[in-house]
Amino acid sequence: MESSEGDYVKVGFMINDPNPKDKIGDAISRVELSNENKTAALFLKDANGNTRIRMMVNAEGQPKIEVLSEKGEVVKDLMN
Repeated sequence: MESSEGDYVKVGFMINDPNPKDKIGDAISRVELSNENKTAALFLKDANGNTRIRMMVNAEGQPKIEVLSEKGEVVKDLMN
């Protein structure tokens, strides 16, 4: 998606768990791969859809790998 001014761009896709209830919209996203404003990112999520591992490389080439708690708090920064 790009803004009308061309200053915001995000593209990506998600991989969901199988939908246990066969209802559209009930599946939980487990993997997200995206490129947002020239930051490439991979998010790995638990069975509840909470991001637990976040890996990113920004437009300047700086990497970041973080392990998150169930609440989304950074518990380990693997690049520091």
